[in-house]
Amino acid sequence: GDVSIKGMDSESWGIGLNEENVFSRFNNAGVLTSVEKSNVTVNGDVDFDVYGNGVTTNAKDSVVTINGGGKITVPSGMNYGYYTLASFLGTINMNTGANGNVPGSNDVQLNGDIFALNTGNINLALTTEASYLDGIVDNGGTVNLWLQNGATWINEANNTRYKQDNEDVGSGEQSRVTNFVGGNSKASAGVIHQTTNSKDLTIDNYSGYTKVLYGHDDSNPTNMYGGNVTIGSASNGSNITLITNYDANMNSTDVQNEVLNALANKLYYIGYTNGENNLSGTVAIAEGLTASSVYQYVGDIAYSSSTGQGRLDGTGKPA
Repeated sequence: GDVSIKGMDSESWGIGLNEENVFSRFNNAGVLTSVEKSNVTVNGDVDFDVYGNGVTTNAKDSVVTINGGGKITVPSGMNYGYYTLASFLGTINMNTGANGNVPGSNDVQLNGDIFALNTGNINLALTTEASYLDGIVDNGGTVNLWLQNGATWINEANNTRYKQDNEDVGSGEQSRVTNFVGGNSKASAGVIHQTTNSKDLTIDNYSGYTKVLYGHDDSNPTNMYGGNVTIGSASNGSNITLITNYDANMNSTDVQNEVLNALANKLYYIGYTNGENNLSGTVAIAEGLTASSVYQYVGDIAYSSSTGQGRLDGTGKPA
């Protein structure tokens, strides 16, 4: 059934702080594996407020499977690694079935970063409009992510790492996803927010449809906030749309084209440099910076054959 561990504030978390902890893998946790080949299954939702990690696997061949969804909240604004999902050894499946490859339809809400060591595996499905990840995917192992049907990912770190914790070797405190599956169509795309504080995002293997929202400097609208999105390889028929909002400084066609080109420059498609051509890209200026905002000016993305960097293909046009 459902599992709930909940505190009212930072002074009364459901699981208390162990001040002797030094390394993040030994944090208190809502669910923790520390015995090889152990297996924990939750046939329902979780509701965790933990001064530590939400779910941690820290034993060879151990597995935690959450067949439902639920909400996990861990501390933020700390100089220490606290994770909603942390796999140091073993596998975590959340809303993806026992084998980690069948996305479910449960609401999943994660307030905090995700971490995987090179011996860790995480399978996570965000497949409903109410689902979200607010945090980075600091991944040195394998993280497979489904982001679909209006689910959102705010790609911004919640904490900085404890500098003496040399065990937390992921992707350098920026996001990397091993296999990313977007929506089946533009209408069912997931949404990534690249904020002012967002670092680069790398996706090794990409499929489906996704929207990426970028804010910009109002006084210089070609200055996009947030890091680049780099896609290694894409499945045939994949699509990605990069969007920013309109403002009064975009009052000419020339400026609008410059803004669209600046958006396209945030995307790198490395597979294109090796002859792959499976990823269609679109850039758009919308009336606002939400996934449902109406597009006003749009363009297509072309890629550099040497670097894979995107650029505006020709000129834009009114939507």
